[in-house]
Formats: sequence, C-alpha cells, structure tokens
Amino acid sequence: MSKPETLGAKLLRYRQQAGLTIPQLAEKSCVAMGTISDAENDRTDFRVSTLKALLAALGKLETFKF
Repeated sequence: MSKPETLGAKLLRYRQQAGLTIPQLAEKSCVAMGTISDAENDRTDFRVSTLKALLAALGKLETFKF
C-alpha cells in the first residue's frame, strides 16, 4: 500500500507543473524562499495564510481540498 502524498510533495508538484522556480514562486506569493523550501520538504508547519498564498500563486487555491 502506498503512502498518501504529503502536503510538501503536493506543493512541489504544483510548482513544477506551473514551471516556476522557488525564487519565482517566492516573488509571486510574497512567501520567503526558505519557507517554500522547508514546506516542500515537509520540514515545517506553516500558517494557513501561507498555504493559501502559495496555492493562490500557483492557481490551485480554488481546487485544493483542505
């Protein structure tokens, strides 16, 4: 049985699908590059507002299931 995709893995996949680098996503979302990197690697807990900013910048806010 496979493990469900982590939130960090989903963010990484969404960013790669959007063709964005971490610096580009940071600029677009106003979220620090280190925070994005930590989030994609499941090394941090972050605020819902940060998650929403990232999802909005990636065009996934309306379709993401919390």
